[in-house]
Amino acid sequence: MSLGKSLTVLFIFATLMGPGPGLYLANSRAEEVSTGTVMGIPVLYAWVAFWFLVQGGVIIVASQKIWKAKDEPDA
Repeated sequence: MSLGKSLTVLFIFATLMGPGPGLYLANSRAEEVSTGTVMGIPVLYAWVAFWFLVQGGVIIVASQKIWKAKDEPDA
């Protein structure tokens, strides 16, 4: 699998896991008050922030490895 396809799959996966159905993994039931924390940060917030950082990492890697090579004209 090429780097571009791998980054695309990872970005889509992170998009689904962050604000989507992945929230049910971090917070099992909506009725329960979540008391869990990770380093003093509520679990739900840490979960979404982690996947946001994954998306940001994908964008940085793509800009350095894929988009940069295509945007520069040949001299």
